[in-house]
Amino acid sequence: MDMTKIKEVENKTKEVYNFCPPTKTHYISDKARDDYKEQWGRLFKELGLTPSDFKGLQVLDAGCGSCEKATFYSEWGAHVTGVDTTSSVLKLAKDVVGTRDIKLIQTSIFDFKSDEKFDLIISDGVLHCTANTYEALKAITAHLKPGGHVVFSLINVWGILWWFPFARFITRVLGGSSFHRRAYWGKVLFRWTRKGQEGTKDNAIYFRSEDSWAYDFFAIPRWNQHSPSEIKKWLDLLGLEHVKSYPSIVQMENPKNSSSRLFKKLLGGRSRLIGIYWLINREFNTMYIHAVKKS
Repeated sequence: MDMTKIKEVENKTKEVYNFCPPTKTHYISDKARDDYKEQWGRLFKELGLTPSDFKGLQVLDAGCGSCEKATFYSEWGAHVTGVDTTSSVLKLAKDVVGTRDIKLIQTSIFDFKSDEKFDLIISDGVLHCTANTYEALKAITAHLKPGGHVVFSLINVWGILWWFPFARFITRVLGGSSFHRRAYWGKVLFRWTRKGQEGTKDNAIYFRSEDSWAYDFFAIPRWNQHSPSEIKKWLDLLGLEHVKSYPSIVQMENPKNSSSRLFKKLLGGRSRLIGIYWLINREFNTMYIHAVKKS
């Protein structure tokens, strides 16, 4: 692992997020927050965990951001440790956390040290921003108990944003070394794509600011994309057993159109060419994986 490169990318990423924390979620009402919490709970159910499973668990939120989701884990009964490398993000997190049982630590996921192992580690929207996604996953799962669970998200190279590396290339050419300029050109040229990626104040009951979206998508130095076959290989290397994923990285599920139904029928739903199936099925750009550490 080239720690020099990892730290270089990490420091550039911190510079962006210290200026414009990307994870602050705005709610139009208390009910909107409840709806978001319920939606997040449904995602965990898709992955084979329920909110009731969190009760009493030691949970590590690796790259906790401003902790909106960490507060859900706490309210579901977990003892949560949130780790993030960016001071301004954790300043937001302290306000979001309030008096909840959430311990916040400012450190890199590569530098984090703990005397205890965790029952459940969650990392959402973080690992793809690092210089080496595999090494980042390896770093966080080192803190997992045997038999413990990890849930993480990665960017899907076969999703509807397959063209996104080209968009980032354009903003890098126009913006150069200035992350402010890259975010600016991202807003100018690709604002039209935002509603297809996430909610906005015009069409959703919870959302983040346009600046947060633009800096998150275009200003940060890395935005790694990965395939199902890579993920399965990484799980084997790290001694992790796949439990469930959304969309599934092991079989074709939930065909949404005639093309994907035909593709699944021809291949029998097996994992072969599943990336192409995702593209035909118009899967979103994020995939979620739930795995357990083998004893």
